[in-house]
Amino acid sequence: MLRSTPARNHHPLMGCTGCFTQQVRLSQVQAAKIIMMRPHRWPDISFGDWLARASERMHRNKAAAALANKLARMAWNILRRKTAFDAWRDEVAVGV
Repeated sequence: MLRSTPARNHHPLMGCTGCFTQQVRLSQVQAAKIIMMRPHRWPDISFGDWLARASERMHRNKAAAALANKLARMAWNILRRKTAFDAWRDEVAVGV
């Protein structure tokens, strides 16, 4: 006789979300490290001043994680508001 198991609330993405989240996080940190490798391009970026100050006071891995967090927040706001990213340097500097 087979034992019946109690029904569980099973979400279709239950097993995949952790793996997906980890892959997205890894991609964000890799993108941040690539940006960090090109300090001559920082003045062209709206958050370049913030990045220069952060890289002076933090270890490069910690600064890369902070930059990845900043990029994720920017992406989230773009997706949430359904708008293009059009921040001016002065607006970003005030928000820091």
